[in-house]
Amino acid sequence: MDPVTLNIPLKSEYVIIARLAASGFCARLGLDLDTTEDVKVTISEVLNKCITKKDNETDDITVVFEKEDEMFDITFDLEGITAKMQPENEMDLGISIINALCSELVFPDDDKLIIRFKLGDFS
Repeated sequence: MDPVTLNIPLKSEYVIIARLAASGFCARLGLDLDTTEDVKVTISEVLNKCITKKDNETDDITVVFEKEDEMFDITFDLEGITAKMQPENEMDLGISIINALCSELVFPDDDKLIIRFKLGDFS
């Protein structure tokens, strides 16, 4: 399956577009409705945190949906986000929700966040 890249304004009224893109991608993967809802909630949590921590000049965010083997990744470009999310901040409710719903939370560098779902977890 080809990766899907979504670039949306970093405003709350556009979170629904990312949720719709996630629904479509999950449908192409054959995921059930409960799993799809978990993915959408995870995306909402990440985007809402980004919206509250963005720099004034940050206008948009790029989200990439990819499937590789038994993994489904959602990558967020955090460039321009102040006080970026950190994995060690487990007391943060949003981070706790994200960790509970996904298989793995990866911070490959300061400007990227990858939310990883193992497709076998949803069988």
